[in-house]
Amino acid sequence: MQATLQPTSSRLYFLDWVRIAAFGLLVVYHVGMYYVTWEFHIKSPFADAWLEPFMRLSSPWRMSLLFLISGAATAFMLARAGASRELISTRAKRLLLPLLFGMLVIVPPQSYVEVMQQFGYAGSFTDFMQLYLKGNRSFCSKPGTCLILPTWNHLWFLPYLFFHTVLLWLLVRRYPRALVSLADYAAQHLHGIRLLCIPIVFFALARILLGPVFGITYSLVDDWYAHAQYGAAFLLGAVMTHPGTLFWQRIGELRWHALALALFAWAATLVLVTLAPPVRWPVAGGLPAAQLATMAARAVAHAVMQWCAIVAAIGFAQHHWNVDNAMRRYLTNAVFPVYIVHQTLILLLAVALLPLALRPAIEAPLIIAATFALSFLIYEVVRRIGWLRPCFGLTATLLLTTATAHAQAPAPSLSVNPPSVLGEWWTPGFGARVKLERCFNEICGHIVWVWDDAPGQIADQRPLVGRKVVEGMRQEATNAQRWSGGTLYNPEDGRHYKGALTLAAANRLTLEGCVLMICKSQTWRRYDSQRTPPIARDSH
Repeated sequence: MQATLQPTSSRLYFLDWVRIAAFGLLVVYHVGMYYVTWEFHIKSPFADAWLEPFMRLSSPWRMSLLFLISGAATAFMLARAGASRELISTRAKRLLLPLLFGMLVIVPPQSYVEVMQQFGYAGSFTDFMQLYLKGNRSFCSKPGTCLILPTWNHLWFLPYLFFHTVLLWLLVRRYPRALVSLADYAAQHLHGIRLLCIPIVFFALARILLGPVFGITYSLVDDWYAHAQYGAAFLLGAVMTHPGTLFWQRIGELRWHALALALFAWAATLVLVTLAPPVRWPVAGGLPAAQLATMAARAVAHAVMQWCAIVAAIGFAQHHWNVDNAMRRYLTNAVFPVYIVHQTLILLLAVALLPLALRPAIEAPLIIAATFALSFLIYEVVRRIGWLRPCFGLTATLLLTTATAHAQAPAPSLSVNPPSVLGEWWTPGFGARVKLERCFNEICGHIVWVWDDAPGQIADQRPLVGRKVVEGMRQEATNAQRWSGGTLYNPEDGRHYKGALTLAAANRLTLEGCVLMICKSQTWRRYDSQRTPPIARDSH
């Protein structure tokens, strides 16, 4: 029997798990920042460079991965609601309200312990809050380099995510088929080795051309290098979520290659970082050619790790974590409040443990464990207080039913419950199955199974499995059971028909298509994996 390509499941539970793991890794990473020599709000008296190679294992790709998953979640929202004002209003409440609350309540203790350690501030927290709210600029390490108050510190992810959400929303609002066209174009060009190479080239060029000039400031308005890499990751996530493109399967097939390349790039980075320390342009007198070449090689290694680690993480998650259970539902809801409070807890715990003078091998695990424990304790309290929930990115309604509460999340679940027209359908004669899916705010469909993938008496001789045969169908305002305005493709004559879909019954779909004055219609029957087709063909 001929092997067939299985269609993508509309339930992308593995992306939920990757998002949960990425935010968990963020907690561990921020604890590590306390012990390395890199710039951070406060520093351990035992800070040293020995941990930095291990920190570089995740620093190139961790946030890009979160933006990619956020782009996928945004695409699902656009598929359900379109580029509506309600959608952007909901995202503003879910992202900007926690940001404002965080800047006024969660982040100030971070700045307070920072000025105490870095600038020797001896005033009370109440005194500091007056300076904080007034935008004091007197805490300066050198002229022109002063602590910005108020600030968002680790919550920078929220305004950046909202900014790129608005850009995508405006694009789809102005050009409703923009994501569909981008997804189709990407599907044609991002496959095989090109799925690795093309993003790597983009990220490398961005790092070479923008990184030395702008760096990363986390200030939103002038952070061009950050916008280039995170905006690209966000758009990639949105495009890859388009049904029928098979991006997730393609990523899964490349997971081992991507893992090997990411580890090789990490090893190369450890060598190159000692040869070419980072610089900011302009540099008086320029740089030697050898140093420029080494900097370029380091940028390429960074880009390889940035993208290949993402591909490896998603690929392995797709194969091993594409499952749903109570823990996923709980953590999907809890992860955003944990993210909001975690860094403040890390800094306060670090300051509290200072008098004990514990070595990092003992102190770091204590801080990690206590941060997670206190974060989840705060979540358990917050989720039970209706008026406080929106401040942590949760829905305002207090839901006490466990299953219902677990279903609520600051970002949409990456699991889709489609309307009844969606699913797999038998074509007449039961010679093929077509899967209808939501392509953002439209219905599209592609062939997922055929009896013979190379029939001789048709106009289109290309492989049929994976071929898109339904495009651009929109639900009619006056008839919820009818979708029109798109095209139907018939491989038998190689022609596209202006067509419509009508759900005649729960298990019967009528297709109508016309070219000029010539019209055709046919009926499809819903596929049931538990039943044998009424007309079964002989096997051979």
